[in-house]
Amino acid sequence: MGLHMGRRPYITSKFAAYGLSEVLARRLRPHGIGVTVLCPGLVTTNLGETARMSGVPQERAGEWFYLPPDMADAVEPGFVGTLVADAIEANTFAVFTHPEDAERFRTWRLDIESSLALAIGTSPPPPTLR
Repeated sequence: MGLHMGRRPYITSKFAAYGLSEVLARRLRPHGIGVTVLCPGLVTTNLGETARMSGVPQERAGEWFYLPPDMADAVEPGFVGTLVADAIEANTFAVFTHPEDAERFRTWRLDIESSLALAIGTSPPPPTLR
Protein backbone atom coordinates (compact mmCIF):
# COMPACT_ATOMS: atom_id res chain seq x y z
CA MET A 1 0.00 0.00 0.00
CA GLY A 2 1.17 3.50 -0.70
CA LEU A 3 0.69 5.08 2.69
CA HIS A 4 0.82 8.85 2.83
CA MET A 5 0.11 11.37 5.52
CA GLY A 6 -2.58 12.88 3.28
CA ARG A 7 -4.39 9.54 3.13
CA ARG A 8 -4.70 9.10 6.89
CA PRO A 9 -8.52 9.18 6.97
CA TYR A 10 -8.78 6.80 4.00
CA ILE A 11 -6.35 4.24 5.43
CA THR A 12 -7.83 4.57 8.92
CA SER A 13 -11.35 3.94 7.64
CA LYS A 14 -10.18 0.82 5.77
CA PHE A 15 -8.66 -0.59 8.96
CA ALA A 16 -11.83 0.30 10.87
CA ALA A 17 -14.06 -1.40 8.30
CA TYR A 18 -11.92 -4.54 8.44
CA GLY A 19 -11.89 -4.53 12.26
CA LEU A 20 -15.63 -4.07 12.49
CA SER A 21 -16.16 -6.86 9.96
CA GLU A 22 -13.95 -9.21 11.97
CA VAL A 23 -15.82 -8.43 15.19
CA LEU A 24 -19.16 -8.98 13.46
CA ALA A 25 -17.98 -12.28 11.96
CA ARG A 26 -16.81 -13.53 15.35
CA ARG A 27 -20.17 -12.72 16.94
CA LEU A 28 -22.54 -13.56 14.08
CA ARG A 29 -21.08 -16.65 12.40
CA PRO A 30 -22.02 -18.87 15.37
CA HIS A 31 -25.62 -17.78 14.69
CA GLY A 32 -25.44 -18.72 11.02
CA ILE A 33 -24.98 -15.14 9.79
CA GLY A 34 -22.13 -14.62 7.35
CA VAL A 35 -19.91 -11.57 7.13
CA THR A 36 -17.69 -10.86 4.14
CA VAL A 37 -15.16 -8.04 3.99
CA LEU A 38 -13.67 -6.76 0.73
CA CYS A 39 -9.96 -5.87 0.86
CA PRO A 40 -9.47 -4.32 -2.58
CA GLY A 41 -6.25 -3.54 -4.33
CA LEU A 42 -6.31 -1.11 -7.23
CA VAL A 43 -9.68 -1.12 -9.00
CA THR A 44 -10.48 0.83 -12.16
CA THR A 45 -12.64 3.61 -10.73
CA ASN A 46 -12.76 7.39 -10.82
CA LEU A 47 -11.36 7.70 -7.28
CA GLY A 48 -8.22 9.41 -8.58
CA GLU A 49 -10.26 12.14 -10.26
CA THR A 50 -12.70 12.68 -7.41
CA ALA A 51 -10.45 12.37 -4.34
CA ARG A 52 -9.74 15.55 -2.45
CA MET A 53 -6.90 16.15 -0.06
CA SER A 54 -7.27 18.58 2.77
CA GLY A 55 -4.39 20.90 3.60
CA VAL A 56 -2.27 20.20 0.52
CA PRO A 57 -1.81 23.09 -1.90
CA GLN A 58 -3.10 22.21 -5.38
CA GLU A 59 0.33 22.75 -6.97
CA ARG A 60 1.85 20.18 -4.56
CA ALA A 61 -0.93 17.56 -4.72
CA GLY A 62 0.93 15.33 -7.20
CA GLU A 63 3.78 14.89 -4.72
CA TRP A 64 1.41 13.23 -2.27
CA PHE A 65 0.18 10.46 -4.54
CA TYR A 66 2.27 7.33 -4.68
CA LEU A 67 1.25 3.83 -5.67
CA PRO A 68 3.88 1.14 -5.22
CA PRO A 69 4.76 -0.87 -8.34
CA ASP A 70 2.82 -3.87 -7.03
CA MET A 71 -0.37 -1.84 -7.34
CA ALA A 72 0.05 -1.24 -11.06
CA ASP A 73 -2.44 -3.94 -12.08
CA ALA A 74 -5.93 -2.51 -11.71
CA VAL A 75 -8.90 -4.87 -11.93
CA GLU A 76 -12.31 -4.06 -13.35
CA PRO A 77 -15.30 -3.38 -11.07
CA GLY A 78 -17.28 -6.24 -12.65
CA PHE A 79 -14.54 -8.68 -11.66
CA VAL A 80 -14.68 -7.38 -8.08
CA GLY A 81 -18.46 -7.72 -8.02
CA THR A 82 -18.22 -11.36 -9.06
CA LEU A 83 -15.54 -12.04 -6.43
CA VAL A 84 -17.70 -10.53 -3.72
CA ALA A 85 -20.88 -12.33 -4.80
CA ASP A 86 -19.04 -15.67 -4.92
CA ALA A 87 -17.47 -15.04 -1.51
CA ILE A 88 -20.82 -14.22 0.07
CA GLU A 89 -22.33 -17.34 -1.42
CA ALA A 90 -19.41 -19.45 -0.10
CA ASN A 91 -19.49 -17.68 3.30
CA THR A 92 -15.88 -16.55 2.84
CA PHE A 93 -14.76 -13.86 5.28
CA ALA A 94 -11.97 -11.94 3.50
CA VAL A 95 -11.98 -11.20 -0.22
CA PHE A 96 -8.83 -9.88 -1.88
CA THR A 97 -8.90 -8.57 -5.44
CA HIS A 98 -5.22 -9.41 -5.91
CA PRO A 99 -3.68 -12.70 -4.67
CA GLU A 100 -0.44 -10.96 -3.68
CA ASP A 101 -2.43 -8.74 -1.29
CA ALA A 102 -3.81 -11.81 0.47
CA GLU A 103 -0.28 -13.13 0.90
CA ARG A 104 0.97 -9.73 2.11
CA PHE A 105 -1.85 -9.57 4.64
CA ARG A 106 -1.08 -13.08 5.89
CA THR A 107 2.62 -12.33 6.34
CA TRP A 108 1.92 -8.89 7.80
CA ARG A 109 -0.03 -10.50 10.60
CA LEU A 110 2.78 -12.99 11.24
CA ASP A 111 5.52 -10.35 11.52
CA ILE A 112 4.15 -6.84 11.80
CA GLU A 113 7.51 -5.19 12.55
CA SER A 114 9.27 -6.60 9.47
CA SER A 115 6.27 -5.82 7.28
CA LEU A 116 6.21 -2.21 8.47
CA ALA A 117 9.96 -1.81 7.97
CA LEU A 118 9.67 -3.19 4.43
CA ALA A 119 6.78 -0.84 3.58
CA ILE A 120 8.70 2.18 4.90
CA GLY A 121 11.91 1.15 3.18
CA THR A 122 10.30 0.70 -0.23
CA SER A 123 8.20 3.88 -0.23
CA PRO A 124 9.50 7.32 -1.15
CA PRO A 125 9.76 9.71 1.78
CA PRO A 126 6.62 11.78 2.14
CA PRO A 127 6.91 15.38 1.00
CA THR A 128 6.82 18.14 3.53
CA LEU A 129 4.71 21.25 3.39
CA ARG A 130 6.55 24.49 3.90
